Order: sequence, then C-alpha cells, then structure tokens
Amino acid sequence: MAQAIGKEINKIGDLNEIVLIGVGAIALFSALFFSAQAGIFVLFAAWTAILSWQYPKQAFWILLFFAPLLPILKITQTLSAVTPLKDFVIGALFIKVVLYPIYLKKDSYRRNAVLLPILFLCGYAVLGTLHADSLMLGILRLRDILLYLPLLWIGRALVSSRRDFYDFLKVLFSSLFLVLVLVVVQYGFFPDGMVLRFDPSNSTWIGRVSSTLAHPNILGSYLLCLLPLVISFGWRKIKVNWKYRAIFLMGLTGLIAAYATYSRGVWIAFFGAGLAAGTVLVYQKKQLFYKIILPLILVCLVAIIAAPRTRNLLRTAFDPTYASNQDRLGIMTSLVSEMSDVDAIFGRGLGDVFQSTNRNIDISLADIAANNVQNVQVAKAQTFVDNAVLKTWVETGLAGLLIVGWLVWQILHTTWRAATTGVTNDEKSLGLALFATTVGLLVLSFFLDIPETFPVALYWWMFVGVGQAVPYLKD
Repeated sequence: MAQAIGKEINKIGDLNEIVLIGVGAIALFSALFFSAQAGIFVLFAAWTAILSWQYPKQAFWILLFFAPLLPILKITQTLSAVTPLKDFVIGALFIKVVLYPIYLKKDSYRRNAVLLPILFLCGYAVLGTLHADSLMLGILRLRDILLYLPLLWIGRALVSSRRDFYDFLKVLFSSLFLVLVLVVVQYGFFPDGMVLRFDPSNSTWIGRVSSTLAHPNILGSYLLCLLPLVISFGWRKIKVNWKYRAIFLMGLTGLIAAYATYSRGVWIAFFGAGLAAGTVLVYQKKQLFYKIILPLILVCLVAIIAAPRTRNLLRTAFDPTYASNQDRLGIMTSLVSEMSDVDAIFGRGLGDVFQSTNRNIDISLADIAANNVQNVQVAKAQTFVDNAVLKTWVETGLAGLLIVGWLVWQILHTTWRAATTGVTNDEKSLGLALFATTVGLLVLSFFLDIPETFPVALYWWMFVGVGQAVPYLKD
C-alpha cells in the first residue's frame, strides 16, 4: 500500500508547479509582512530544499565540501545569514533518504549502538526547552543541539558502497586542502585578516590564522576533526600510492596550521587526541606507536615549549591571574553560585545561562521570521560559555551530563572496537580517527563551547554515520 501511494505521488506531473506556486506565495507573504530579506531567504531556502530532495547525493557532497567555507559567507549586516541554508539541506536529506525509505519499508535494519542515548538526549533536550525562561532562546539552543544528529543516518544511508566511501574521502580531503591553502595565503599575504591575541608576557600581539572558519578556535576545532582521519588513511597506505604520501603530508601541514591558530585549548586537545591514537596503536602494534606516534608527539611538544612566545601563551592557559582566565572564572563562579540543588540535578533550562551574563535583549518569533539576525545573534551570544561541560551542566543538570556521557561512551566504545577488531583497513583507519577525534573534542569541551559549533558538529556526526556504514559497504 505504501509503495503504491509513493508511485502515485511520483506520477503527479504538476507537483513541481504546485510546490513552486506555494513557495512563491510564502516568499511574497514574508516579503510583504516582515521584510524583503525574509522573502528572499524563504525563496533561497525553498530552492535549496527542493534541489536537495531531487539530487540527494550531490547535495550531500556539496554540503561536505562547502561546510568550512560557509562561515566566511555569513554576511549579517547586508544579506542576512547564508549559513542557515544548510539546515534545509539537512532536513530535506533526512526526509528523503531516511524517513521516506522507512515509510516505504525499503530501509534495511542495522544495529545502532547510539540510538538509545540519542533518543534520551532528544527527549531531555525538549524538556529543557520547555523549562527555559525564554522559550524562543530555548528553541534556538535546541536547534543547535539536535540539528546535526540526522547526519548520522544521512551519512550511513548515502555512503553505501566503497565507491561512495572513497568519493566521500576525496571531497573531504579536497575541501581540507583548499582550507589549508587559504591558511598559507592568509598568513603570507593578508596578515591584516588574522585575529590578534595580546601576549602580556612579551608585550606583543600574536597573529592567529583562521582561514575561512572566521575564528582561529573554530579552525583549530575543524582541523582536530579532520587531521586524525587524514593522517590515519595516509599512513596506512603511504607505501601503496604517491597520492597517499601527499595525503599524509597534508596531515602534517595541517598540524602546522593548528599550531598557527595559537589556540591553547586546541593544542591541549590535539595532545589528548594523539595519546588516544597512541593507546589504540599500542593495543595493536607497539612498534608503530614507538616509531611514529610517540616521536611525533614529542617533536610537537618540544617545538611548542622551545618557542618563548608559545611557551608563555600555553602557560597562561593555567594562570588564574591572566585576564581571559579571570573572566572565565568569574562567569563560572556566577553560574554555579546561582544554582539551587534542584538546578544542579535537573538544570535551569536551555539557554538560561544568560541570566548571569547581563542579558539586555529579548527575541520573539517575529524577530526570526523577519530575519532580524542581529538581535537573534546578540541574544544567543549572551548564552556563550567557554566551557561546554559547564554549560551543559547549568542548562540540563547532572542528569543531562549523564545522558551526554552515556552517548560519548557508546561512541568511544564502538570506535575503539572498529579500530582494534575491524575487518578491513578502511574500518580500522576510520575507527582510529574517530576515537582520537572524539577524545580530542571531549578535552576541548572544557575550553570551548564546541559540541554545537559549526562545522565541527556537522563533520563529527557525519563521520559517526559513515563509520557505521563502513562494515556494510558493497563492492
């Protein structure tokens, strides 16, 4: 019955015309009653969703390639935010390649170890939204938390063969290569475009590269996501083809770019990811760890510690008298001091950390519909805390932390098993990279609000989905 209904729907020749008329009417209504920018945005969003529905795999590759380029296109003062268009790509792909096949009973069941903690997380996040002081702000925070979860199933559905998998890697590595080229261009030719950090110990300003990722911390997080994958695949096949030698060298170049971000949290996270990868390799082959991973970690540490500028900068990460650390400690103290015993267990609601950061603007559905991006961003910015673990605790309490910890543990368990007992080299390489990246992002969460950061969260959930698909790839 379901298949018959689906066939009849596909036979309707005028469906595209009906959709276009509906989109035009909604865009016209938005332009007349809210703003011209809102009408244009609705039109672009609808076209993005329609094209993603008609060409799902191509839309997936485009999203994969352009994700690190989108932050630089976020023109908030003139053309509104371009990056939310990705939301419609994700939504259309999720309906087309996940929900629709399930409706037609064409999707084969695969065991998903993280499904249960994800369901608990979604349910608890919805409760946190209802508990929020500002409902609209809570909804926006809910969107940040849950937006990228569908990529787990999207990646698993669209990467179904080895050809798809290697196309996935080609697009991913090509995008990374472009980002690294622009890092070199920015560092060498456009130093005025770098973000500056003042180093009080040397009384100098340090230029920090950001490439297309808008901020060095986001670039460093992006590199933390991709470099373990690049190095893992490049090293395993470095003797097979010159292309893999180039991939491995690109990974080492990326480490230099991560160093040039001068992000202390990113450096510590890379160290944690290296130790995680080393733990896996010790379990597999001790010689590989002692010959490659350990010397590489030591060389990086010596290079960082030997340079006076970076040594002093790294030292300030643990100095409570350092200005930025004082600000962080002040925010942490104010957040924790205002929590009751009930708040500590169940949280204060999504987005409610703004009560301790002098919130001075409220938002409503009209602001979002009218594309009043500046007000929305100011309100969201006041929920920012440079510690994702603390922020999760304040918003969702100990119960939310336990659910997130359960999810992270399941992912670490599955990636460890893939890295150590995988059947194919591809499965082992992806498992090793995912395990190292997950540990690194977990460490970084103590320094940045990273779990909802674009495009880091996008890539991480996509990798988890592709990792689940690799054991079932068709030749």
